[in-house]
Amino acid sequence: MLQQQHVWHCTKTLSVCPWHASPSRSPGIRPSVGSSHFLEVEKFGQVKETRFGRQEWQNRKNRVCAVVVASGALTENSYSEEKRTRKPVYFVDIHALCYEGSKVRPSAAMEWMRLLFAQVTQDNPVIAVMDGERGNEYRRALMPSYKSKRNRYRPLSARTQNPSSPQGDLREALPLIHGFLSLCHVPVVKLEMAEADDVVATLVQQVVNRGFRAVVASPDMDFRKLLSPDVCMLLPLPEFGRWSFYTLEHYVAQNQISPELELGLRCLLGDSSDSIPGLPELATGFGRKTALKLIKKHGSLEELLNAVAKRTVGKPYVQEALTLHAPTLWRNLQVLSLRRDLEITLKDEWCQPRKSCNDILAFQLLEEQLQRLHRSHKSAIFTHR
Repeated sequence: MLQQQHVWHCTKTLSVCPWHASPSRSPGIRPSVGSSHFLEVEKFGQVKETRFGRQEWQNRKNRVCAVVVASGALTENSYSEEKRTRKPVYFVDIHALCYEGSKVRPSAAMEWMRLLFAQVTQDNPVIAVMDGERGNEYRRALMPSYKSKRNRYRPLSARTQNPSSPQGDLREALPLIHGFLSLCHVPVVKLEMAEADDVVATLVQQVVNRGFRAVVASPDMDFRKLLSPDVCMLLPLPEFGRWSFYTLEHYVAQNQISPELELGLRCLLGDSSDSIPGLPELATGFGRKTALKLIKKHGSLEELLNAVAKRTVGKPYVQEALTLHAPTLWRNLQVLSLRRDLEITLKDEWCQPRKSCNDILAFQLLEEQLQRLHRSHKSAIFTHR
């Protein structure tokens, strides 16, 4: 899922970027004299800091603007003053924040929420989204191997036979986090038969249609498909202990394509973290460079596969691979596409400013509850042994 990327987080306000209203209100922004400060994330969680002189900063900013404009994703009027002043609505992917890499740690979600409230959202609306207990069934019906390597969230009624399982903590912690969010005046959206990704995708468009901007707070880079002038991501950076904005400009500057092509590219390349097969493992000689060239030329996976059925689209090995594995690619498309048709409607009260009057009490209660849960979990492990 997490391919090698470079995330640039500028510590000076970028004139074409509406997400950083001011240095004092953006997390982790430290003005510097005579230079601009970037965080470069080569691989998520592996961060290095880089400084550029003023001229180099200006050159990089100009290149970013030129690439975005050339791609058709941004025009001069895309970031009008009206859009700069539109309030954001924050979507928080709660389940993803309960992990440190592949390790389950529910208290991590509390720590990231503390930073989110204190440094980022202020009184802007926040909507928490959780995975449904049976959320994976839709995609597993299409592809039984889907997320087979992942730790799975089991329903509360499904008691584990092994108390030492880390899922014991997660299964019991999520209702506690749910109560914490309610006390913080954060609505929690959870559909039993849907993953959080699909709920967010469905609600983001409704938020934008109502005149807000949308910010998706999650370490899950699958949300890049939603990036637009009105939608950005907020990434947790563990090494720096802060959140960092990731925008449409960042994506286009890094990948030289628009986010709309991300889906087709992932379908061709597969995703080992989600156990989704790709052509590099199915066909000799088919790599990222070939996949990127094909997607850029045809605009989408659908157009590419339709063209393959009618004519030759490349070298013999390319034509053979696409023809032979077309059913797999169509299935990948169904599995990887975010659903935007869920039966859920954005409520007016979800877009109201968040009240923070209960925050201190809510954090104290959650911390005590998670500590108690952790102690009981360790006791269960000892007894089981």
